[in-house]
Amino acid sequence: MEDVKSYFEELDRLNNEIDKRETIISELKRDLKKINEEVIDLRTFYKQARSIKEEQINVAKELERFEERNEMLTRQREKEIEYNSFLEQVEEEYYNFYNDLTTFKLDLEKERISNIEEKILNFYLQINNHDDISERISNIEFKLIKDNYRIYVKKLDSSQMDACTCLSEGHLRALGLSLMLAVAEKNKVPFLIFDDVVNAIDSDHRANIINMLFNDSFLESTQLIITTHDRLFWERFCNQYSTLIDRKNVNNISYIINHTNKGSVLTQYNVGFESKIREALKRYDIRQALIYCRIWFETIATNYCVKEKAELTGKFTNVSKSNLLQVSLESIYAKLNEVFPDNENLKSIKKDLINWKAQNEEHHSFDEHSLNFVHSKNSNEVSNIYKSIKRFINDMDPHASISQLESDLKVTENKLTKSNFRLQSRGFLENAGENKVQIEQELNMEYKFLKEEITKEITRLKQKYTIVSQTDR
Repeated sequence: MEDVKSYFEELDRLNNEIDKRETIISELKRDLKKINEEVIDLRTFYKQARSIKEEQINVAKELERFEERNEMLTRQREKEIEYNSFLEQVEEEYYNFYNDLTTFKLDLEKERISNIEEKILNFYLQINNHDDISERISNIEFKLIKDNYRIYVKKLDSSQMDACTCLSEGHLRALGLSLMLAVAEKNKVPFLIFDDVVNAIDSDHRANIINMLFNDSFLESTQLIITTHDRLFWERFCNQYSTLIDRKNVNNISYIINHTNKGSVLTQYNVGFESKIREALKRYDIRQALIYCRIWFETIATNYCVKEKAELTGKFTNVSKSNLLQVSLESIYAKLNEVFPDNENLKSIKKDLINWKAQNEEHHSFDEHSLNFVHSKNSNEVSNIYKSIKRFINDMDPHASISQLESDLKVTENKLTKSNFRLQSRGFLENAGENKVQIEQELNMEYKFLKEEITKEITRLKQKYTIVSQTDR
């Protein structure tokens, strides 16, 4: 019994021991679970720590880049501060330099334009001779406005205005040319270059410029280099020059340079009005022919009065201190009418041509009546005007005209003889070519017509003035 009792006691002890151990095991399991949970947490924390460390590394690198960037910006800032300081100094120096330049410019301009107002006005009045009274000026003054000199002009009604606001484009060009000439005269320049100075200037004022170039005391003694796109201006210039040197034949005073495959060739350029009128009539360019007729007759009439020292009446313009005396074209024509009262050619010219404003559509006084006058002419009427002018020129000095016509007749007959010979030559007709033969035939017809025309005019003059020429004797 003792053994059984011991056995059960031992069994109870073992059961208790087992219970304890199971309790311990349960506790250990709970501890293990906690440990596992802690391990999981530690692993999570480790990952987080690694991530944080990587972020710290990235932040450290970014911080390093930021510090480098900051250092660079700091250096740039220092450079910009230095550069801005330099710019401020440059700005200050530029401002001082600009003021010095402005002062120098104004002093130079003041020196150049001082005491030339009268000279400018004189040149301006020459260029704008015969202007309407509403367009005339009596005084020119320079005014300094905001570091720039402005030109103010005074009209005859004493009103003073900025030239740029009251003058037309043509008058502004005339004023600019007058200013240049006045400065040139003041500085006594040895030569002047006129580069298309008549652009935007009408034909009447271009004629005034030509007269000024030949009659002004300063320009007469100055070398002039003139360029122009206006053929009519150049032709009038050359004809005026021929009158100045008293040369009747203007065919050999004007030359142009032609560029050929053999080099540059100097070619005579005909500027005579007669040939220009004939060419215009051939093209039925009525207005151009009328313009040339008008200019031709104006030149003839003016030159006659100058040559004969005719006494003409004029008007004191009172536009300058010198009281410039202006003689109108109408008074010149009236003088011709007085000297040649019964001349049929002059009467024809007076009837059909003398409305000198009507020929110039650019004239400031142009009106609808003048337009109708221009377009009312046909080629036959203009041709008759041209013939009347030619005959009147001969009537002005019949003795000299007959002598010149007889000389022209000999030249024409000689040309006609040579032309007839060529046209009768079999070798010329066979070898010259159709085009050259046709040109020669046209020239032959012109020579015949010219011979007949000259012969008729010589006969007319001899009969009218009862003149016996050297040829008749």
